[in-house]
Amino acid sequence: RLKKNITPFAPMLDKVTALQPVHYFWRSDAFPDRHFGNSQNYGLIAQDVEQVLPELVATDSDGYKAVDYSKLPLLTIQAVKELKAENDGLKQRVADLERLVIELLAAARR
Repeated sequence: RLKKNITPFAPMLDKVTALQPVHYFWRSDAFPDRHFGNSQNYGLIAQDVEQVLPELVATDSDGYKAVDYSKLPLLTIQAVKELKAENDGLKQRVADLERLVIELLAAARR
């Protein structure tokens, strides 16, 4: 009741699969005031994400970019829905082809 102008997501599978998760270490020695730590991390490179999904990237006043990971699960849900629809279509096609093979084999035995 609180929302209006509701529209479904556009297809996301190609965009989500264009993202490249990476492992990385922060340059904590170069930016000690940010308290990054020294352990390995994982995520996305903001500049790469910006090329595909600019709405997920924010730029701060110093020009540093950051990915808004809070939106990513929704995009992933949309991509999974697309995969499911494709998979369901392929399952139906396989079933149709199996039926056709059975019919052709039965006709050949007559």
